[in-house]
Amino acid sequence: MSPRSTLSLVAGLVGAIGAGSALASGVSGAQRSGISYLEKGVLSYEVFEMSVAHEDLSECPQEFDPGAVFCRYAETDHSASIFVFSYDEEMPLLAVKYVSLDEGKAILKAEDY
Repeated sequence: MSPRSTLSLVAGLVGAIGAGSALASGVSGAQRSGISYLEKGVLSYEVFEMSVAHEDLSECPQEFDPGAVFCRYAETDHSASIFVFSYDEEMPLLAVKYVSLDEGKAILKAEDY
């Protein structure tokens, strides 16, 4: 399976799971402001790292606590996502923030100091 297909599969899984609250953000609900939250962190960073082509981000979006989470960016031909992982021991995926491709490219450009 290609990295882009895996990303589409992960994004679909996140959309299907919805639900819960991300402790690191204090926001609850299946989707709010283009963000899907995962209740139990069903995807670990270890699996994500091996499965999804992505870019490391030095900072997460402002709605997430930088002391509690770290973020990764990935895109397909039609969409972009910021994956938010906990620093907890197993580094579970807590949320996925969906952004436009234009916004995603601006985020990556800002990362290139």
